[in-house]
Amino acid sequence: AFGNEQTLRKPVDVAIGADGRVFVADETGNRIQVFNFDGELKRTMSAPSDAAENLVRPVGVEVDERGYLFVADAGNFKMKKFDPSYKVVASVGSRAKTGSGAFIEMSDLAVVDSGKVYVADAEKNTIQIFSTERESHLPLPSRVLPFSAEIEEILREAVLDRVLLEDGSEVVLESKSRKALI
Repeated sequence: AFGNEQTLRKPVDVAIGADGRVFVADETGNRIQVFNFDGELKRTMSAPSDAAENLVRPVGVEVDERGYLFVADAGNFKMKKFDPSYKVVASVGSRAKTGSGAFIEMSDLAVVDSGKVYVADAEKNTIQIFSTERESHLPLPSRVLPFSAEIEEILREAVLDRVLLEDGSEVVLESKSRKALI
């Protein structure tokens, strides 16, 4: 297990990069904490409020096979894409009830091998689907879907509070104890 009250205030999601980096969305800490596989804190992703990297209530984190990080930044109503050196290369979204890229209460996101990012909005009961094919930006969603049995199954599979690694070990994010267990 790793993490404590100084490094994790309210961990809500975890993603494991191919290089062994462990990314933890720390919602009330307004940051993404980056640990190595041994649990050593390597980086804190947060920024002054006027910077593009600023995070407010990150509730979802995913990393793709190329090392790009995707964050559901609920407090800023944006889905952000960071390159492997932690620079924002895309940001999309606004606080609104209707329209493409509109969010009220982002609750999670999932990146799938097809180059799509699924972003859930718990208040609007929708899933927005974004394409990640272009390096420098994320277009507005190609589809906005209402919740259904099919979407519920996609989300159930996308929940990353429990990740199975190639060696068979499992990483579990425990929000109550503020620890990631390996």
